Amino acid sequence: MIKVLIHLLESSLLLAMFYGIYLLVLRKESFFQLIRWYLLGAVALSLGLPYFEFDFLQQEQNVETLVQVNTIRQDYYAVFDQSFYDTVGGETSSGVDRKESIDGAKWDLRQFVLIGYCSVLLFFIFRSFWLFWGIGRLVKDARKELYNGRVVLRTPKIEVPFSFWKYIFLPEKFEEGEDLDQVLAHENIHIQQRHSVDLIFVQLAAAILWFNPVIWWLNKSLKSIHEYIADRKILNSGYSLVTYQTLLLKQVVSHHSNGLVHNFNLSFIKKRIAMMDIKSGKSGMLKAAVAIVVTIATSLIIVQCNARFDEQNLEVSESTTVAFEPAVRPEGHALGEIEGMDRLDLTIAANKLTVNGNIISVAELENQVNLAQLSRNSVIVMNIDKNQKMGFVKEVQNELRKLDKRRLLYGSESASGDFQGMAMLLPPLPEDWEKIHSSPMPDLDKLAAEGGIEVLRLVLGTEVSSSYQSQVYDFVTENLEKELRYVVSAKAKDDITYQTYLEGLSFINEGFNQYYQEKADELYGDVNFSQLNIKIPEEKAKYDAIRAGAPRSISIAED
Repeated sequence: MIKVLIHLLESSLLLAMFYGIYLLVLRKESFFQLIRWYLLGAVALSLGLPYFEFDFLQQEQNVETLVQVNTIRQDYYAVFDQSFYDTVGGETSSGVDRKESIDGAKWDLRQFVLIGYCSVLLFFIFRSFWLFWGIGRLVKDARKELYNGRVVLRTPKIEVPFSFWKYIFLPEKFEEGEDLDQVLAHENIHIQQRHSVDLIFVQLAAAILWFNPVIWWLNKSLKSIHEYIADRKILNSGYSLVTYQTLLLKQVVSHHSNGLVHNFNLSFIKKRIAMMDIKSGKSGMLKAAVAIVVTIATSLIIVQCNARFDEQNLEVSESTTVAFEPAVRPEGHALGEIEGMDRLDLTIAANKLTVNGNIISVAELENQVNLAQLSRNSVIVMNIDKNQKMGFVKEVQNELRKLDKRRLLYGSESASGDFQGMAMLLPPLPEDWEKIHSSPMPDLDKLAAEGGIEVLRLVLGTEVSSSYQSQVYDFVTENLEKELRYVVSAKAKDDITYQTYLEGLSFINEGFNQYYQEKADELYGDVNFSQLNIKIPEEKAKYDAIRAGAPRSISIAED
């Protein structure tokens, strides 16, 4: 989401720069066709350059300009990301978490900005369609005439002539004569030059960059250039300069203009008359050449920087991976396999959530889950830095609960460096439980008080004891002998690290595994429970028999 907002900002800055070149160098020149294409190109380049990348320089070359520009771009990316991050999830300078919850969903400043932007964008798109509809109504209701092979539409709903697409619109009472010939010739040039296409393109660009006043100024300048082109071609075709200028003065009264059409008297008449006498010389040609060279050079620098910036981002991602320190599990049973699983890998380090190499906010996790097209039974692989505090991990887990993606595989390493995964199922949200079971979610404390379930409560603090294993083993064995239901409730404090949390869960799991191994010895004698491969039917049957009636009931307690 940050990239979208920053690309819009970059587009605005580029457009302002290109339009500034026009104002400083080209505005008073008479290369009207060249200026027309320059303005259209400025809009196209400003919208496209932030997304386009191509590395046309050798990697080992040291280009100081590129380095400086890229440094600036990295700085404002970092500023944007940090300011948004401070707003949505990290600790601020006062240490206060400013994340808000609205109707159960997490919102942040980026989402509000994006929603506001899209709302106005839709308004301007609707406005453009409304203008099209208005012109369509005029075409439908107007009286059609054929004049020198061109369709002319007469209507009492307008007061001044204008053209759009292939139609020329005239007021109902506009009299025939020399004036009409010149007006039709003028508007016919707009049609032949396809000036309506220019205005439609800029109108759509204005909808995208509606917040940037430059796009609206450029639109007005482009309309003026269209008028200069038409004026020049009229005079070059043999019409009298004095007669034509007199016609302009007759039309000097200003009227409201549709943003998609060319009114005959749209531009300032005085300026149009003045521009008829201007012809750029060699100095004007030099200015135009400078403007084009500067624009092309700037475009190449931006494109090159895009490529270098992505490469540098890749280098940062790789260095982050190197800096990431996986937690190491105590010796014991490795649970969970990820081969062939439908899964989404998350990385959490330094209070930041990373998916596919991109840092996102917790609120953006829903978009990533949707993009991954995960099924309800898919697995979320949690790769967590061993020094990461559990407070932020809980935020991620609560968001996954809201998305009903509750099957986790906590990543870690063995002492030998191999990947190990500890499977865990997060509890559902109360409202999700009610949807599935058509009854309120049972309260663990209430059930325990009524004797319906036995609970062993373990708080995972900064000091984890291996006694958790013996406590869980004794607790499970005792309750199974009494045929009682049981739950081991593990609650992690926010300030403990993931390494500590993982060690605590490992000891809890080993308490269950100790019981399962004893049962395996009892049933099969020489079977190692931890080495049973559930993908082999015979071993799967043994695994199920060992686990029968003895669920691994571990609950991740809420605050």
